[in-house]
Amino acid sequence: MMSQSVVDRLMSNLDAPPELESKQDESLENTTSTCRPWSVEDYQRRLSTFKVWLWFGKPLWASPCQCARHGYICSGVDEIQCSTCKQSMRTPKVVTSRDESKEDFYESLKSLHLAYCPWKENVCSRDVMLPDITNPAALLEKHKDRMAGLQQLPSLPTVDKNCIADLGSIRNIIPSTDDRSISAFLLALFNWSVCPLSLKESNDGYVLECRQCQRRVGSWNLTSKPFHPLAEHRNYCLWVNQQPIDCDDASVTSTTPAPIGFSQVSSRAAPWQHLASALSSRGSAGNTSSFALKDADLVSVVRKWLP
Repeated sequence: MMSQSVVDRLMSNLDAPPELESKQDESLENTTSTCRPWSVEDYQRRLSTFKVWLWFGKPLWASPCQCARHGYICSGVDEIQCSTCKQSMRTPKVVTSRDESKEDFYESLKSLHLAYCPWKENVCSRDVMLPDITNPAALLEKHKDRMAGLQQLPSLPTVDKNCIADLGSIRNIIPSTDDRSISAFLLALFNWSVCPLSLKESNDGYVLECRQCQRRVGSWNLTSKPFHPLAEHRNYCLWVNQQPIDCDDASVTSTTPAPIGFSQVSSRAAPWQHLASALSSRGSAGNTSSFALKDADLVSVVRKWLP
C-alpha cells in the first residue's frame, strides 16, 4: 500500500485539476512564441496545454491535434490562442458535427492569425505529428525501449483480455506465455511507456503515459479493473486511430481499428498497426523463437485471455 505522500508526489505527474493550475506554464509561452512548424518538441508543448477540463466535448476535427498543428495553445476553458501573434478565440462548450460548423472552425484556424503572423501560411506536417511509419527499424527500436522501461517496474497492470482479440489474425506476434511479458509487450505496442519522473519518486507506484496523446494513468487506478491499452487513449490519439491529418479531409473518424491481418497495411493505417506489421515481419523472417508462439502455446494464451 502506498503512503499518501507517495501518491501526492505521483499525482503531480498527472493533469492537475483546474483549481491547482491557475496559469499555463510561462516557460511554455516563451518556448512556443516562435513559429517552427517543423519542431516536434514545440508541437508537443502546444498539445500539452489542452487539458481535459479545458477542451472538452469537441469532435475530432476540432481536436487538440488540429489546433496545435496550426500554432495554437489552449489558453482557457474552450479557448485557444496563437502562440505567436496571441490572437484568441472561444468555441462553444460542445461543437456540433454539422458540416457548416466544421468548415467554419477550419476557416477560423487560418483566419484568426494576424496578417503578419507566420502561422497564417504555415502548418505542422504529418511528419511532425506522427512517428515515422516508413521506418520499421525505428518503430521496432522504440518498441524495444518502451518494453525495457516497463520491465523495470515492480508490477504491471493486468491487460484486458479483449486487447488480444483486437489484434485479430496477428496474435502470434505476442512473445511468450508469461503474463508479465505479455503485458509489457502489449503496453509497448500501443505506445504506453513509463513517465520518467514517476520512477524517480517511488518504487511503489508509477505513471503510464502515451506521449502521442499525452494521456497519463497512475498505477493506483490500475488495480480495480483490467487495463485496455488500446481503448485507454484519448479519442483523438493519432497512435491508435486511422485518422487523417488534413483539416479538409471529410473522412475523419475515431473507432477502435478492426482486427486485420498485416499482409497489406495502408499508409493511412494507425501507427500501432505498422508496428505490429514490423513485428510480424521480423518474426516471419527467421526470428520466430523470440516473437512468434508455437501453435500449442498460442492456443493456450488465447484460451486464457479470451472468453
